[in-house]
Amino acid sequence: MINIFYEHVAEGCEQNGIKIGEGLEKAYEMGYEGLEVDLWRIRERPAVMGSIFESAGLRADSVYHNYDLPHQSEAEYRADAEEHIKCAAEVGADKVLIVPGFIHEGEDRRQVLEVTAERLREIAFLARKAGITATIEDYDNFASPVCELKDIKYMLTCAPELMFTFDTGNFAYCLENELSAFEELRERIVHIHLKDRSYSPLSNNGLNPLADLSGRNMYPCPVGAGDINIPKIITRLESYGYSGNFSVEHFGAAAQFDFMESSIEYIREHKYRS
Repeated sequence: MINIFYEHVAEGCEQNGIKIGEGLEKAYEMGYEGLEVDLWRIRERPAVMGSIFESAGLRADSVYHNYDLPHQSEAEYRADAEEHIKCAAEVGADKVLIVPGFIHEGEDRRQVLEVTAERLREIAFLARKAGITATIEDYDNFASPVCELKDIKYMLTCAPELMFTFDTGNFAYCLENELSAFEELRERIVHIHLKDRSYSPLSNNGLNPLADLSGRNMYPCPVGAGDINIPKIITRLESYGYSGNFSVEHFGAAAQFDFMESSIEYIREHKYRS
């Protein structure tokens, strides 16, 4: 199943002056089947939002949420986790993506990693009890405890029930090779963020670069239009019998609907079928 981020649809609607219902229908007509959704978008009425998605021919696949695991009290992060898992189930999603928070300046990185790993282990256990799969992703910010491959592997080792959402474009941020990372993590991958990145600005994406750890700018672009080795990643996934879903991602796009259309056309051209 090929998903699109709900935030991209919402931003596309703002860019084009249309309502969200029309935007969701456009996504479906392009060929998208599901949505990756931020918890804040559904938390007030998850069942209703699920019905809205379904009426457009889409379904929620994964719900993500920004925690502050290194600094929240036990009561705070447990309440966050319970709401996250409950809302995901009510909107019809079977996965949650945990964005664990950030390491503050001056903090002991190793100590923060240990605290984060223990709390991820607990949340993954709670999710499994509810029939939901908990995941983390490679996050493109060095202050994140899940930025580098070695730290991700540590988290997954500490939390056996925690799985991995592989973001194809984020390992480039910390100058790590996405194909090597894939090989080391593939046994735990249950979901894919299809993100490409260009080291050269395109005509419609030059306003929102992110500098990697070397200071080199990476620009958002449609899937297949950048410098990430998307074809080889998909080929390897197919050779290993990957049966999970894909979510197209391009935050920062100046023209979200154009990016969405180009991305789904590229996927069709390469004849990927879920």
